Order: sequence, then structure tokens, then C-alpha cells
Amino acid sequence: MLHSIIWILSWLLVIGAMQQGYGAWRWIGRKSAESVWSPGSSLAAPQIVFARHLMLVWPGDGRLALLVCLSAAAWTGVAYGFGRSIGKMADPHVI
Repeated sequence: MLHSIIWILSWLLVIGAMQQGYGAWRWIGRKSAESVWSPGSSLAAPQIVFARHLMLVWPGDGRLALLVCLSAAAWTGVAYGFGRSIGKMADPHVI
């Protein structure tokens, strides 16, 4: 059951990242803060998902678990820093 939930949430994250990438490419100006944030999130989210799926294949790998945890923590820090840089912590890009 837990594996199914992880797969579903992971694929939702990948789909959201693809939509974010397309939206950034299509509608955001080239010299805004979002033009840096959006492509980065579109690339980083699938990498975190891939690492999480590797944990399903190798459940006892402590180094991989540490990598996934550090990736998620780093991503949280990037989102926080972006929110601080635009001065809107409640912005949907930050949340």
C-alpha cells in the first residue's frame, strides 16, 4: 500500500514539474526571478523522484536514504530562499 502511495505522489510531482517547466518556458519573462526558479524546479523534482524510486528497489541502502533526505532538505531551503528573495512567502511558487 505504501509503495502505491509513493508511486502516485511521485508521478504527480513529475507531472507538476513538467507543467511548471512548460509554463516557465511559455509565459515567464526572461529576466525575472521566476525565470531562474521555474526551470530549476522542473529539473530538480524528477531527480528527487528518481532517487526515491531507487529506495523502493534497494530499501536497505542507507546512503541512498541519506541522499534523498538531503535532497529534500536542500529543496526546502531553495524554496525558502526564493520566497525570501521575492518577499512573498505565501506565493504559490514557494509553497
